[in-house]
Amino acid sequence: PHAKTPMIPQFASALVDRGAWGTTVASVRQAAVMARARLRQLIIANEVGGALGAREMARFVALWPDVEVYCFVDSIEAVVALENGAAEARLNRPISVLAEVGAGRAGARTQENASAVIGAIRAGEERGRLRLAGVGVYEASASGGAEDDLGRVDAVLSLAAEALALARKAAGDDRRLVATGGGSFYFDR
Repeated sequence: PHAKTPMIPQFASALVDRGAWGTTVASVRQAAVMARARLRQLIIANEVGGALGAREMARFVALWPDVEVYCFVDSIEAVVALENGAAEARLNRPISVLAEVGAGRAGARTQENASAVIGAIRAGEERGRLRLAGVGVYEASASGGAEDDLGRVDAVLSLAAEALALARKAAGDDRRLVATGGGSFYFDR
């Protein structure tokens, strides 16, 4: 569930206590609020934002070793920034990364782009700085209130499924991967 709108740790904790896997936030700062409230599985459902954001993410990973946190990347440049942030921080564990696919606001928009992002994450993994952890998608950017919304949304979700298959192939069969999706209109999809 999203915690980023209410930002009430007690509400997020109540949802986790009732069976939610974890909680989703919008930024590293919001992740820190939830970590201080003893929430231990977090998804940052946004890009962390270039070199400064990557450094902030690396600091979070270093300060909260017992928190399982995931962040989105949708470009090779974002992967490189995270890897550089991890290297600068001299992390003793990798940053867990979800390859984001989407339309409009963010996300790799083609299978080729998703494959390139996954390949860059794997290269960072080989250097011990990143960990390919799965795929994220934001469907709302594919919808705009038009009659053909479902076709566009389904296309983005199909791309997410293709990206997850690519991630599975890259990570191997024995690794648990996260698949997460969100949006504003078509939760049932």
